[in-house]
Amino acid sequence: MAYIKKRGNSYLIRVSVGYDSCGKKITRSTTYKPEYTTATGKAKADSVIDKEVRRFADDFERSVKSGENLQRGNMKFDVLVARYLEEYAFIKLSQATAEGYKEHLEKKLVPAFGHVKISGLCHQQMEIQKFYNQMAKPGADGSCTAVSTIRRSMAVFSSVMQWAVDMQLIPSNPLTHVRPPRKAYTAEQPKSFTIEELNRFIAALDMPQTASYRAHTCRKKNGGSYYVPEYTEERRISEQFKLFYIMAAFSGCRRGELIALEWSDINFSERTISISKSASKTAAGIVLKETKTASGVRVIHMPDSVMELAKKWELQQKKLRTALGASWMGTDNVFCQADGSRMYPDTVTAKFKSIIRNYNAQCPPSEQLPDISLHGLRHTVASVLINQHTDIATVSKRLGHSRTSVTLDIYTHAVQKADKAAAELLDDIAKSAGV
Repeated sequence: MAYIKKRGNSYLIRVSVGYDSCGKKITRSTTYKPEYTTATGKAKADSVIDKEVRRFADDFERSVKSGENLQRGNMKFDVLVARYLEEYAFIKLSQATAEGYKEHLEKKLVPAFGHVKISGLCHQQMEIQKFYNQMAKPGADGSCTAVSTIRRSMAVFSSVMQWAVDMQLIPSNPLTHVRPPRKAYTAEQPKSFTIEELNRFIAALDMPQTASYRAHTCRKKNGGSYYVPEYTEERRISEQFKLFYIMAAFSGCRRGELIALEWSDINFSERTISISKSASKTAAGIVLKETKTASGVRVIHMPDSVMELAKKWELQQKKLRTALGASWMGTDNVFCQADGSRMYPDTVTAKFKSIIRNYNAQCPPSEQLPDISLHGLRHTVASVLINQHTDIATVSKRLGHSRTSVTLDIYTHAVQKADKAAAELLDDIAKSAGV
């Protein structure tokens, strides 16, 4: 029987639905505020009000025990997010993914929807749609949120609300009925190098890198200090970084997949690298996780010239390891920090940007490299192979995509360009045949 307690002009109604795994009673509660006057304005008798309250309580108890009632939908979105992260994300998802979800939820979604009850969100598809439409609009500076960011945000939002559905907190996931803004249906051409630009980038790896330092004060170990004026120096890119970028440019691997490589993953006799894991940065440091998809586990054949670079770096690394002795922290990492521990992913990204900036500063505008992301080297591999008429299944396997349709969706522009070239070739054949 439902527990009923009067509180001011309303009634608290609580129903027990059993016990949890720790033996704690599980209850569902709601409040009910009866009408104290009739339609004609007369005060209702206490007995009449008691019957109405009891009828409501009986209906509430019946709906709770039948599973129809989802009163926990009164939980606000910010509370749901905290529960989702603690009880699902950081348990079921990888550490890096969970941290990424947490950051996006706390910075973007909680400020917008944190105050709303999740039961209300189920009926606010139009407001959610408006939120994402607004994200796609250009800001005051003309910039707008990237399509990939909007889709990622929707995926995070949907994951939280679907978990609420699975936990029977709400009846449905409102994100099911929300669509990406129209702009999201326009396929974006992945930014990459052309073959000529790739050649210039590889040449840039042998160019001296200019680094400028601001004037600053340094402290001595004995407590004193000395002033260092502003200065500029030139450095050469290490064999390790050359290997990383050239391997990225010819393997099609993701950044984390290369960072996770160990020497045991490289087969020099067969000229292959084995991809079976990925490295990512978390609050606890660098962690290894499974590849993005099951098809991400693959063996990639590499050009002989790239494997020769790998041998050269392996020899240098062995010398460094011998010099450091017991101070060497790594075990078998191909790409490492000065002490042998695994390299941070952000390091190669920052270095990549600086290489392009340094090269462009020394070249005329007509020969400058486009400002692409490090991931653009992966796009470069795919685009070059497709334009060279490599079959899409081979390209897809090299990239570690789960389906060839994924490759086709991402590289639509390259496929269309290759198809145009094929049509021109067929036209030549047709003309030579007298058509």
